[in-house]
Amino acid sequence: MNNVIEAILSRRSIRKYKLDAITEGDLQQIIEAAKYAPSGMNAQSWHFSVIQNREKIEALEAVVYEALKGSEDPYLKKMGELAEFHYFYGAPVLVIISNAANSISLSPVSDAALAAGNMMLAAQALDLGSCWIHILTRLRDEPGVKAALRALGVPKGYVVCSALTLGYPDGPLPKAAERREGTVNIVE
Repeated sequence: MNNVIEAILSRRSIRKYKLDAITEGDLQQIIEAAKYAPSGMNAQSWHFSVIQNREKIEALEAVVYEALKGSEDPYLKKMGELAEFHYFYGAPVLVIISNAANSISLSPVSDAALAAGNMMLAAQALDLGSCWIHILTRLRDEPGVKAALRALGVPKGYVVCSALTLGYPDGPLPKAAERREGTVNIVE
């Protein structure tokens, strides 16, 4: 089977990581793969904030919890009550993908998603795990979260569009969920 297809079919969302750091070489390959993702009008207006410091990741998680607890949205408030849940799954690396608010791309969120997808497939090809993280895009405008994101290198004038964790899976890979039928229509 083709290596790219194999990486796509074998990739899983990893929610438990070993403490081991990712090698600098592997991390650079993953970042390079992200930079080669397609972007609207080839704007390439993304920015990658790569956090490898466990204390800083945990501090961001604490800020996320405070924002959730203080949210007026009942769903988010309920998420803030999950005291034992770790939004970044103990991963040694958190990547925050932001995009210029004034990007010429008509879909900077899609651009970030494509870059994240490339990173996740590159990680899989390097025997690393990854997981898409939604919570930062949902909370990006909360004052405490916004300040924490700036402190972690998200540039002024950029909007968080995606995030993901990276690391070595701790345990066997989860089984693939069954694929839904009836989701394809081919017109000839």
